[in-house]
Amino acid sequence: MKICKPKNKKTLTLYINSIGGDLYDAFALIDVMKNSPHTIRTVGIGSVMSSAFLIFSAGTKGERWASANASFMSHQYSDNLSGKHHDLKATMKDGELMNQRMIDLLKTVTGLPASKVKSKLLPPTDVYLTAQEIIDLGVADHLI
Repeated sequence: MKICKPKNKKTLTLYINSIGGDLYDAFALIDVMKNSPHTIRTVGIGSVMSSAFLIFSAGTKGERWASANASFMSHQYSDNLSGKHHDLKATMKDGELMNQRMIDLLKTVTGLPASKVKSKLLPPTDVYLTAQEIIDLGVADHLI
């Protein structure tokens, strides 16, 4: 992907208030954010959950703002599996790749080792975190 260098680098602000959604769409947006020549400020307000949590975390380090009253939730990738055996195997492989992408992203943005990412941010059950907790874990930089 070739990105044009802008004459004036800007700070783009992305306000996030979402219960999440499709993980493929989230990673598409994260790729755009990471390849942008501009600073991407993320501001978490209301609910920042599931794939929205990943998008929030992918903001430019130093520019991730968490509202004191926002609810943050992270969890492992999940899919409703059904189908033939060989299709299930392919879906399981894709799920493992998605989980690894999530771990890699959160390792990069937080500086945490994979073991801590798995235990604190991607445990087997949903994990709800306060704004201060995500700052302490390196997912956010500032409290609003």
